[in-house]
Amino acid sequence: MININIKKSVKVTGYDAIGLSAFIDFPYNGNIVQHIKTYPSNKRNYNPNTKQWELDPDFVPDFIEFLNTSIGSPEITITGRNEYCFDKTKSKAIKGNLIKVQGVKNNKRLPFNIQSDDEIQNFLHTLGITSKLFKHQIDAVRYSIEHDNMFVGDEAGAGKSLESIAISLMRSYLYDFRTTLIICGVNDLKWNFYKDIVKHMGPLGPLNVRILGMRLDKHALTKIPGKYKTEKKMNILWSDISNFSIGGISERVKDLEELIEEKDKEKCPRFLITNIESIRDSKIVSRLNTLCRMGIIGQIIVDECHKCANPSSKQTKGLLTLKSKFRIPMTGTPMMNTPLDLWPYLSWMGIEDNNFYAFKKHYCKFGGFKNKQVMGYKNLDQLQNMLDECMIRRLKSEILDLPEKNIYEEYVEMDQLQETLYTYVRESTLLEMESMLTSANPLVQMIRMRQATGNTWTLENSLNIPQFTSVRCAKLERLKDIVKERTDNGQKIIVFTNWVQVALKLKEELKEYNPQMIHGEVKTREKQIAEEEFQTNPDCKVLIGTIGSMGTGLNLTAANCVIFMDEPWTYSNFSQAIDRAHRIGTKGQIDIISLITKNTIDERIHNLILSKKNISDLVVDGNKKNKESIIKYLLGLIGDEELNSSNN
Repeated sequence: MININIKKSVKVTGYDAIGLSAFIDFPYNGNIVQHIKTYPSNKRNYNPNTKQWELDPDFVPDFIEFLNTSIGSPEITITGRNEYCFDKTKSKAIKGNLIKVQGVKNNKRLPFNIQSDDEIQNFLHTLGITSKLFKHQIDAVRYSIEHDNMFVGDEAGAGKSLESIAISLMRSYLYDFRTTLIICGVNDLKWNFYKDIVKHMGPLGPLNVRILGMRLDKHALTKIPGKYKTEKKMNILWSDISNFSIGGISERVKDLEELIEEKDKEKCPRFLITNIESIRDSKIVSRLNTLCRMGIIGQIIVDECHKCANPSSKQTKGLLTLKSKFRIPMTGTPMMNTPLDLWPYLSWMGIEDNNFYAFKKHYCKFGGFKNKQVMGYKNLDQLQNMLDECMIRRLKSEILDLPEKNIYEEYVEMDQLQETLYTYVRESTLLEMESMLTSANPLVQMIRMRQATGNTWTLENSLNIPQFTSVRCAKLERLKDIVKERTDNGQKIIVFTNWVQVALKLKEELKEYNPQMIHGEVKTREKQIAEEEFQTNPDCKVLIGTIGSMGTGLNLTAANCVIFMDEPWTYSNFSQAIDRAHRIGTKGQIDIISLITKNTIDERIHNLILSKKNISDLVVDGNKKNKESIIKYLLGLIGDEELNSSNN
């Protein structure tokens, strides 16, 4: 007889969200003892007084499997916390009412058929979700039941928000933890998640979600008539994000301390949301870890986790110290730059044991100066195998019946004055060729060439040369034509640019279309208003924004056309910007138009973008040979064939 008693941990420390250990006693057997000693030393402990082994519950399935295969299926009794039973085919506890297990046969299984989409959907409804999930979202919930480690890499626009809400509620039920912490890699996404939870959980939404540091504005209470502020009335307030603001570090720390001190854990929110910048603060990280150890926070989701790809950044270091029971990185672009981007996610999930230096040494080929420059990559099949064991990634084209997405190029020709301006700027840039080759970021020195094709008014002011005044911008003229033609046919249009100055100019030039604008200097609440106005107001025909601020985190499905006044340096940013319009909720065909000035740097950037190259990474982080060839290509000194041969 082998007895396993599930109760509160004594010696074994770790980050098990439920704070329990498995206490095991059995007639002495050397083989069993030797097997237990194969587990990490901090996950096991022997008490000579009680003659019991204390073991992390995560190892119980493996331990039972060992008993069945090596000891001959002895009788096993599990007692104690009866809401946990163990399935030898899964590396986790599954909620049930198991009191006794003989062999490894479960007396209680999941309260639904895991293979039935309808039963999973219906059970999620009992947990509070009012929205109907797509099949691929139900598949993700099923995956989360069958796998501890989960890396969600679904393409942007595939509905990761509802998917993550469903996974969180399911795991909260199965593992009896209260709260899922959602860390948003893009600051404004915290508002989107808040709205999505309120939307998908109906009347329960406002009761179940809080943004760390959120405070009702003083004016908000005046919106409630009458003397008494009932729960129903307060929920109406909490449903409207315009009624509150987000405090600083001290307010966020205070919120966490209140959760730690809260005696009734049912009063803790199901979802706690914050931004990635919060975990740069050691006080916040410390209190979050306390909540993890207490079993309140049982799961952490990091949305847009590629914002933590730099292992030396404070936010990445903060993330790596957060140890909840379950950890889910989510991004539509799992590897934006190089395979090295994957180390922080895999390390945080506990899948990669090596430090970053060892990881880099194992997967990189070195050469160049002192043999320290990354020249290429190796062992990628091993990395792929690691991802295959934990990642779920689906493309929209595979899982959704979305309307067609058409990508077009609109070429424009400069008049003589603009062409003269471009030639002048290009020749000035060529004089800086030597310094560009040694510059940390030579792309900055090419910005004026890009301004000469699509931002002539700013360039005129900076050059202050009488010859170049009132230069006609061919792209601006063509943009105005396209907008008029499309809006006359009832379409809505998104216009992307890299620069705030261009966005401001476009808003002025397109004012007859009642445009809204989003860029880095626009406050969060105003961004939400701009998004809502574009989505719902038929008189708002155009939304203008910078790629950095409007290219992620927004739902702009009212658009029929997306226009790039100028393209980004990276394919990933180009793709993410398009996904603001081409996503779940899109009603009709989406046309993507890139405005390109003929015989200029625009053409060369476009060619590299379409080949899915990230120009900034090749130039800033690439080897010297690639860097030089890309610079020469962008400056028009070599053609496509020479570029391809130099990079092979």
